[in-house]
Amino acid sequence: MWILNSALGWLLDGLLLPFRELPAAVGLAVVSVVAAVGMLLVFKVTSDQPRLARTKRRIQAAILEIRLLNEDPRFVMAAQLDVLRHSGAYLRLTLVPLLWMALPLVILMAHLQAYYGYRGLQVGETAIVSAKVREAATFSVAPALVGDAGLVVETPVLWIPSLREADWRIVAAEPGEHELRLSVGDAVLTKTVLVSGSPGRRSARRPSPSLLDQLLYPSEPPLAGGATVVAIKVGYAAGQVSLLGWKTHWIIAFLIITLLAAFALRGPLRVTF
Repeated sequence: MWILNSALGWLLDGLLLPFRELPAAVGLAVVSVVAAVGMLLVFKVTSDQPRLARTKRRIQAAILEIRLLNEDPRFVMAAQLDVLRHSGAYLRLTLVPLLWMALPLVILMAHLQAYYGYRGLQVGETAIVSAKVREAATFSVAPALVGDAGLVVETPVLWIPSLREADWRIVAAEPGEHELRLSVGDAVLTKTVLVSGSPGRRSARRPSPSLLDQLLYPSEPPLAGGATVVAIKVGYAAGQVSLLGWKTHWIIAFLIITLLAAFALRGPLRVTF
């Protein structure tokens, strides 16, 4: 899974690189248009386009019958049944391409969450770093966290036995991408932290080896299986995207732009949906 995540992350980083210094909505709009083109092509290849076109025409014809013959209840009822029957057929025809698109879309959105789901740390701003350990883990020496020159660990470790969690507070000292080093017994683990107000990849969690964890947090390699620490988290604040002056969650902006692009491009790409 990490090989796939790293390859997709590399492609997304390259696509968004020219837009790093622009408002977040610009880069998100570019990705949304590319996603719309990809979804249209997948839909075109995996669906029965002629049957879809015929089914849509039959639905339109039945609706037209309702409007033209609305004085005869028998014709109206028959036309309404035709609309329901053809609508069911339409849903069946679109189910397969939607299933083909579902997993790639989920993976893309997990990567975009790292870019747009969190607000970057600013110089002087603090955040909480948490290390979750296994239930049976024991320590002869308490876990220790050390930052590089751009990060300062302000507090000693706070151990919460009920949560099996070790917490620290860090403060951003310099802009840029920095690294924390967590020592647990003989093992030394790392965690990236991005100090920047510009759009960029922010990994809120270094995941465990589980497939679901790697799917949801794709920006860093997973921790080793069987390791004492199962996850390392950085408490980034939630981010927002400004879409024409309207501040909203990035997923809403992504879906709006993607749908508008899909409707605008379905004609040039000759896709029926």
